[in-house]
Amino acid sequence: MGMIENHTVNAVAAVAGDALSEALAGGVPPLDAFRDALRGGSQRLFECFDAGVPITDLVTGRSRLIDGILVAAWRHHMPPEAPAALVAVGGYGRGELHPASDVDILILLGADAEEDAGALNDPL
Repeated sequence: MGMIENHTVNAVAAVAGDALSEALAGGVPPLDAFRDALRGGSQRLFECFDAGVPITDLVTGRSRLIDGILVAAWRHHMPPEAPAALVAVGGYGRGELHPASDVDILILLGADAEEDAGALNDPL
């Protein structure tokens, strides 16, 4: 893969992340902002596909796109002291996310799981 292709695929997540941050800061409803970031990033990845970027780079790029969106969602909705962690699993966890793939995640709670789960009800 050439430098231009690598830069283009890597830029997809960065551009989507910047647009998402601006939308959230501008008061766009979060679900709309996340949905728009996913649509825009996916469209740019399809354009990369049409330009001949290797599939292996695109599935990694899609994983990075989803990483950015999920991290933004987690930070937007979860308090920093939340006793929980968000973990990517499956193909997504391996960094291999195809366009129609499920996004498999796991939320890990602290030792006091019952109390922790109650604190997470509203954000989730």
